[in-house]
Amino acid sequence: SCTDCTAANVCTACDGTSFLLNDECINPCPSGYFPQTSPSRTCQSCIANCESCENSVTCDLCKSDYFWDGDSCESSCPQGTYPQSGSRTCEACLSPCTDCTAANVCTACDGTSYLLNGECVNLCPSGYFPQTSPSRICQFCITNCESCEDSVTCDLCKSDSFWDGESCINTCPPGKWGDSATRTCEDCLLNCEKCHDATSCDLCQITYYWNSFHCTQTCPENTFMNK
Repeated sequence: SCTDCTAANVCTACDGTSFLLNDECINPCPSGYFPQTSPSRTCQSCIANCESCENSVTCDLCKSDYFWDGDSCESSCPQGTYPQSGSRTCEACLSPCTDCTAANVCTACDGTSYLLNGECVNLCPSGYFPQTSPSRICQFCITNCESCEDSVTCDLCKSDSFWDGESCINTCPPGKWGDSATRTCEDCLLNCEKCHDATSCDLCQITYYWNSFHCTQTCPENTFMNK
């Protein structure tokens, strides 16, 4: 199939059934090359890291571990796209996702949503708060907190928990009672050790006694101290 040569094993032109590559006439062209018919029949190199192509500008299939980004075959895809291993191409992330590692795994969101478990959500769910810097993500509230604005305080503890000024706890400390409406620990009456609301006392502090209105160290006339 060699139509011109400079030596017995050095071909310089091939007939209409083959293509010149490295001084030989072959058909088809190997991986990484494409057949050129004009001005001569030769196997021309695809662009770098391209396995299959039809010209020297684009690529139909990049080599293994490389991905077509629209201009070249690269080992990683640019921001806003993810590597599709089947087609070996860089595919665009789905809006409102601005960066991703797979079609359903988002790593960054646009200015209208927040990242949560690989997804972009418009509102952060219960137990999370929206963080805008350095990135837009849903961050955890503190333990047992249902609603918060940061990772230190809590606006509303979860059911059966109460805010004591530092954390959401199941049982309020001595001298306080759990208000189920606000889910906060509120002060008992003065000198009261244990109570269940703001107007009564279940147990006064040591040396104090309940007289139906408050905890006192002396009982009113016609009463005695029940120790």
